[in-house]
Amino acid sequence: MLDLNELGHGANPGISAAKGAELAEAAAVCMEEQGHIQGIEMAVRGLIQQNHRLDWTPVTRQAHRTWDDNDEATEDGAACIAALIANHDIGQTVIIRARKSTPQQPTGFDYWLGDNDTDTVSDAERAATRSLSSLLAEENLIARMRLEVSGIRNGDDSVVAARVRRKVRQIGRSNALGLPAYVVVVEFGRPIAEVREA
Repeated sequence: MLDLNELGHGANPGISAAKGAELAEAAAVCMEEQGHIQGIEMAVRGLIQQNHRLDWTPVTRQAHRTWDDNDEATEDGAACIAALIANHDIGQTVIIRARKSTPQQPTGFDYWLGDNDTDTVSDAERAATRSLSSLLAEENLIARMRLEVSGIRNGDDSVVAARVRRKVRQIGRSNALGLPAYVVVVEFGRPIAEVREA
């Protein structure tokens, strides 16, 4: 079971409780606007083969008005679900939001995943962590993986596959970092989440 509200508890070092609650509300709006009710099964496909029952707090009409920009709601809602999949199925947490790409430092992804297990740290993990921020050092957080997220409000398998291919190419810009990369594309219509290692 994935409880969308879990993201609002602040357990991911890189997503504050306030931001997590906002992302959860966006995901709940997307689910309800697709006609889904609490307890619906989401199929996680690709690298992970899992079905998760989804739970959330019913959203108000005010929340629907707040998230009337479908693109923003879909992207933020997908970020919620992707972070929960990272927690439950990949075994990592979001430790910091990735910065926008620059010519000097291409990213092409949304989040850094990691943990605070400093017993086993590869050279690539050490280099990536050191280049990120002193904020990670304060909690001994180690960057282990890259995560790119995308959302689709309603699309068939060909739409999902095309988005996955585009996102895999995009995250490839940062392959020189030498860290594993995941792409999660969430489609709210059925709902499904496609997880691929890039």
